[in-house]
Amino acid sequence: MSQQQEHRIVKKKIFSQADQVEILQLAERCNQYEHLHLRLSSDMLREYSRQGANNPLYYVHGKLVGCILVDSIGNERELIEMVHPDYPRQGIFRWH
Repeated sequence: MSQQQEHRIVKKKIFSQADQVEILQLAERCNQYEHLHLRLSSDMLREYSRQGANNPLYYVHGKLVGCILVDSIGNERELIEMVHPDYPRQGIFRWH
């Protein structure tokens, strides 16, 4: 399998039920590792879907390891970025 197939970014406007479960699990893992309190819920993820932004999901070997959520509040946008603690400093969502 090539590097391209092992690592992939999928931009999603609408999260399926399976996407929501994976994102919530990733958030929980990040919260535990970093002692954070990212508060996400299925309702919030459905709202992100209604906002129509392209939310990038990063997969390695089919496992969700990164996620950027775009939250619109009026004219402002807020980004919530999560990367699984087992995948640090691997260039996931690196901004150039």
